[in-house]
Amino acid sequence: MIKFRIDVMSALRERGYTARMLLKEGVNSSTQDKLRNDGGVSFSTLSTLCKLLECNVEDLIEYIPD
Repeated sequence: MIKFRIDVMSALRERGYTARMLLKEGVNSSTQDKLRNDGGVSFSTLSTLCKLLECNVEDLIEYIPD
């Protein structure tokens, strides 16, 4: 299972991003809901999140064996 290491939406809020700003960056409201509920997101979204949070993908997600 792939799981987020951090609360992504909180991290984005701490950096000053609002829902509207995320929409402009290409993170639609459906994806924002998935991020709030620890749902799966695309590689494209992960790439955008890494850019916005100035981090690497391994800072955002981890693999947890079943």
